[in-house]
Amino acid sequence: MDSNNEGKENNNQLSLPLLPSPTPPSPLTSWEKIKKRTGLTTLLPEWKLMLSKDNIMNDIAAGITVGCVAMPLSLAIALASGVSPEIGLVSAVVGGTVACLLGGAPLGVTGPSLATTVLLSGVAATHGMSALVFVTAATGALQVISGALRLGGLVRFVPQPVIAGFTAGVGGVMLFNQLPRMLGVVGPSAPGILEMVSHVATQLGNIHPASVVLSLGTLATVILLPKVYPKVPASVVAVVGAATLNVVFGLGAPVIGSFPCNFPMPSMPALPDFETMYSLMGASLTLYGLTSLESLLSGSAADKIDKEDLRKHEPNVELVGQGLSNFAVSCFGGIPVTGAIARTSLNINAGAKTRRASMFHVGILGGAFALGPVVGLIPLSALSGILLSVAIRLLNPSDLKFLSKISYRELAPLAATFGTVMASDLVTGVEVGVATALAMQIFRRTTPKLLSTVNEEGVVKLAGDATFLSAGRIEKLQEELEAYPIREDLPLTLDFSGIITLDATAGETIVDMITILEATGHNPNTLQLVGINEENFRILSVCDARDTAAKFIKSN
Repeated sequence: MDSNNEGKENNNQLSLPLLPSPTPPSPLTSWEKIKKRTGLTTLLPEWKLMLSKDNIMNDIAAGITVGCVAMPLSLAIALASGVSPEIGLVSAVVGGTVACLLGGAPLGVTGPSLATTVLLSGVAATHGMSALVFVTAATGALQVISGALRLGGLVRFVPQPVIAGFTAGVGGVMLFNQLPRMLGVVGPSAPGILEMVSHVATQLGNIHPASVVLSLGTLATVILLPKVYPKVPASVVAVVGAATLNVVFGLGAPVIGSFPCNFPMPSMPALPDFETMYSLMGASLTLYGLTSLESLLSGSAADKIDKEDLRKHEPNVELVGQGLSNFAVSCFGGIPVTGAIARTSLNINAGAKTRRASMFHVGILGGAFALGPVVGLIPLSALSGILLSVAIRLLNPSDLKFLSKISYRELAPLAATFGTVMASDLVTGVEVGVATALAMQIFRRTTPKLLSTVNEEGVVKLAGDATFLSAGRIEKLQEELEAYPIREDLPLTLDFSGIITLDATAGETIVDMITILEATGHNPNTLQLVGINEENFRILSVCDARDTAAKFIKSN
């Protein structure tokens, strides 16, 4: 290899001199620069798809499905956040509309989040509703600034075990927080798992049997009905059934009560006094981190679910869109919204093809205001059952099984994240989880660098440690490989023989890279993976649930 190529290898830059060079891009015009900086490069094609007649029935069906699930969930999240239930619907309608039009996730669904309820209920109890409006607006402003500064890519450095621990932690906290409503007793004045358990123990003599029956009945319906009738909206059936039983048999379970029939008019958020604003900055920063992380994780999850769709989420556009959503929500007196992982997954699995599906879901939610008196009859215990079903799904044992198959070492960041979330709060949990993962990398003496070079035969050779710290490098490699022509007479060959360590996050990122390259037109004759040792092959096989990458692996 000549000295020029050696210099490129030493600089750790990917260069493919023996492959046909891609056509150099033309200089951007002023209008193209404006579109790129404002996110219109991403949004304009999406808006065009929304105006097309193609796939409209798929979008309508998906929108109705998601709307039927999101309606009782939004009501329940509002109650868990310490505000009246209609605020949950207002937030879902306003935030969902703005994020649908301006967000960076093509098939994402935005609405109130379970993850924020613990913090919001504390703010509402301490400072009142005006403080919630302020932290919602502040969260939106911080998200817009972060997107403009292009900080969205930082989510790549959150390890897969931390994400799994975070998700399970949200489910665990929610499970405990729903105990008072499920039992029909008054909740504790102070937050915390231990406080919740000790308080409920003192209220065992005041349990309302009807509330317990309706809550557990709702939970059973939501879990079991889809197994028999998968196309029936189980959440709606469960809530309507609980309300009917409560009214017909006079069970006396507490209900939502008064519910407005008119959608509120917007107004500028009222600013609290300086001292209160100062005390709320910590909560605002925490909410900003929490909502941003969940929105970006939701976008990443959507990319993995819908592998056939090449329209991937754009994290910086998503941050700006979510920020504008939260500021708009604050003008309607709402609570913070995020890209919702569960609702986004449901939207894709229900057949959504464009952003119209999210708009149809918003229309279903808005229609609830026309049924105000009926909505007011919904028992609080039924909404508790809805949240319990979501919490159980978030406590997903398959993540534990998946990570343990790769290595039991992967369980340490998961356990650290989950334990800290349960004992402290969500953001601290993520911080502790990432710190644990970093400490383990240092202990194992791994390096954050994954090198990619090319030898004289044009084989791309990967060398170093492929961990969560190198996930961004793998994504960059994918973008560079996508730029080259697909040729059977000169296939792309990725040599993994130099990879020393491979973890779950990097394994999933590599599988995603191969999946996307296949979607762009590659086949086993134009793309080959070689040099994969037995241990790394085992890890890739665990990550490759659909056997997508397996067909490209060439025997050593």
